[in-house]
Amino acid sequence: MGTVLRRHWFFAILLLSAAAAGQSGNAPPNETVPADFPKDCPIFHGATVRDYQGAMRNRVKVGNILVLETTAPSAAVVDFYKQALPANGWQLLKHPKSPNDELEGTKGGRRLMLGIVATHLGANPTTTFRLVAVGKN
Repeated sequence: MGTVLRRHWFFAILLLSAAAAGQSGNAPPNETVPADFPKDCPIFHGATVRDYQGAMRNRVKVGNILVLETTAPSAAVVDFYKQALPANGWQLLKHPKSPNDELEGTKGGRRLMLGIVATHLGANPTTTFRLVAVGKN
C-alpha cells in the first residue's frame, strides 16, 4: 500500500472512530492502559492515558486507539518506539524522518501506528501521542 493510501486509511479509521465514540460514549480517561490494548505494545514510561476508544471501520471494531501524554519531547517518544517495537517483535514498516511523521509497525497480521498529536511548549511542556492498534491479538 502506498504512503498516501496508508495515511488516508489511517485518518479514515480515526475519523470513523471519533464518530462512533460520539454515538457510544467513552469511559473517562484514566492512568492505566486498558486491558484490551495489545499487551506486546510497549508503553512510553511515565505517559498518562488521556483517551481510549475503539478503532472502527464500517461500524465494526477493528482495533483500539490509545492517546497518551508525557512531559518528554516528541523526539524522545519516537526514539523510544523505534527501539522498543523491534525489541518486542514488531517489524518497523515506516521510519519517521521527523518527530511529526508517523511510525508504523506490523506483527502477526496486526498493525500499530504511532503519531504525535501535539507538542506544547512553555512552562509545562507536554507531548500528546496516539497509538492505533489494528487487527486481532
